[in-house]
Amino acid sequence: MLQPAQPGNRGKALTRLDNKDRLLQLRQILSEETDEEREKTLDDLIHRFKQQYGPDVKLNKHSLKDDMEHLIQNGFDITVNQEKEGMPKYYSHQYRLFELYELRMLIDAVVSAKFISKKETRQLTGKIRRLTSVHQGKKLQNEIQIDSSIKSENPYIRLAIHKIHEAIEQRRGITFQYGRYDVDKKFQLSHEGGSTA
Repeated sequence: MLQPAQPGNRGKALTRLDNKDRLLQLRQILSEETDEEREKTLDDLIHRFKQQYGPDVKLNKHSLKDDMEHLIQNGFDITVNQEKEGMPKYYSHQYRLFELYELRMLIDAVVSAKFISKKETRQLTGKIRRLTSVHQGKKLQNEIQIDSSIKSENPYIRLAIHKIHEAIEQRRGITFQYGRYDVDKKFQLSHEGGSTA
């Protein structure tokens, strides 16, 4: 979501937008609201800024073109599409780190992982959807259906996995304490709590 550049001006429409704020907001609009299927003209972009900052905000097409040049020069992908001469150009951000099918695989992997709790599954899939445009993120809503009863409710499992990975990376030894749950669902250590390397 776009945030006003000067949140202190409550109830007041901005008439002038700082160049840096304009550049950052333009990047955010292109990232969140455009993709291969959704493009915007310069008029669309100006309208989007006016929606956010009020109808009196000072903004012109030349400034936006300059901003897009700066973004392109600094490695941010902007696709320019002009089907016919005399027709307006369309701008969009299409190249992303992950393709849509790759994001789908990541979401499916998270949903089907038994050691990830239901709460963490919702959080992670939400983050994955934000790696693409809002429009394409909606296409990732229909994930595979897994019986929620098989999902772990223990939030410490992922922390234990992280600790194991850290130990492997640092070439440190790992010890385990084995145990099992009794009939009262209380965890009882095996071998009187002795560790095993």
